[in-house]
Amino acid sequence: FFFKQKTAYEIVDCDWSSDVCSSDLASLNAAPGARVSLDIETLAGARCTVKTRGAQLQPARADAFGAVSFHWRAVETRGIYTVYARCALGNESHTSTITLRVR
Repeated sequence: FFFKQKTAYEIVDCDWSSDVCSSDLASLNAAPGARVSLDIETLAGARCTVKTRGAQLQPARADAFGAVSFHWRAVETRGIYTVYARCALGNESHTSTITLRVR
C-alpha cells in the first residue's frame, strides 16, 4: 500500500510494504481547525477506513486505479494525535499509523 499525506504545509510520500507501519515513517502538520487530506494508493476495490481524534470518516472504496482520498478538519486543540488508516481487500489487510501534529 502507498500512502500520500498532504496538508497546506507539507507533502510526504511513503511506500509501506509491511502489514503495520511505524508512526515515525510519516507525519502530518496542521494548524488547529485546518483541513487535512490523506490520499491513499492501494489495490483497486480495496475498502479503506481512517480514524483520528475528532473524526471517524466514512469508509471508502478505492477506485479502479487504487486511489481513495479522505479529508477532515484537524481538532482545535494543539497536540500530537494518531491517525489510523486501514485498507482491506479479500483476506489481505494493512493498517498504518500516521502522526498528526496540530500546532
